[in-house]
Amino acid sequence: MCHIGHQNLFRNASKLGTHVFVGVVGDEDANNYKRPPIMTAAEREAQVLGCKHVDKVISNALCFGMTEEFLKEHDIHVCAVGQEYFDRFPNPDDDPYYKVPRKLGIAVPLPRFDGLSTSELIRRACERMSPDWKATALTVPTELAESSHSKLSDDYETRELLDTPRKNVYCDGIFDMCHIGHQNLFRNASKLGTHVFVGVVGDKDANNYKRPPIMTAAEREAQVLGCKHVDKVISNALCFGMTEEFLKEHDIHVCAVGQEYFDRFPNPDDDPYYKVPRKLGIAVPLPRFDGLSTSELIQRIQDRFPLDQEAGK
Repeated sequence: MCHIGHQNLFRNASKLGTHVFVGVVGDEDANNYKRPPIMTAAEREAQVLGCKHVDKVISNALCFGMTEEFLKEHDIHVCAVGQEYFDRFPNPDDDPYYKVPRKLGIAVPLPRFDGLSTSELIRRACERMSPDWKATALTVPTELAESSHSKLSDDYETRELLDTPRKNVYCDGIFDMCHIGHQNLFRNASKLGTHVFVGVVGDKDANNYKRPPIMTAAEREAQVLGCKHVDKVISNALCFGMTEEFLKEHDIHVCAVGQEYFDRFPNPDDDPYYKVPRKLGIAVPLPRFDGLSTSELIQRIQDRFPLDQEAGK
């Protein structure tokens, strides 16, 4: 389940060269390492490729024993390696993973992101199965603690200079455990204009809609901003009743709306979510992605880890 910790790795790796190639371990090797993944290799590859800074995904990457042949085959000049491998194996000869690039002098250590992990997401999802579980405020990682009404992509200012005239496309949601379905929405929305603004519903409204999210608003915002095609994230987006004032405040020209809202509410006046943009003629329906959902990910986790098992093992 690719998350903000992984996106932080991709961003840091991008500072070491011109292109970032990400190797994704295949299902067979992954099943024999730690625990079987929640997502298939194909799903994991697609999600990694949907993250900013990633130029290419290499399938069935080596899980153990990086080789000189692999480095040459894929024209790799630098290996971005977690600092923990240098700490666990001070002598490169003892490192079963990155011995070769370390001895070649092309391995660069990168700090581990302590804010979130796949195991932590699994633990949170498993907690929901307990009859004693109650929604409580989650701790926000220090790296994400700053509050801001909106957050801009790293290359936003550069794109401001390049794209004229601009046409801002808006889409919104809770985006809990942001996945390939959400990334597909951002990609399709980007085809409707020059910039994509994504509204992320805050914790209070999200807790009253469907189910309380697994991730905090700050975590959800950071992960959305780490996806390709997203130029700006708008915090505390409206969950119900888009207004003309909101559209004007954020200079929104197009609203990318799920086709299901047009199907459920053929008459725009009956739509409690997108009545205003639909009546203004700026709402464009986009098809729903049927391949994966947050609910499906949560169900997979809970099926994998019954209540009597400790999550993340």
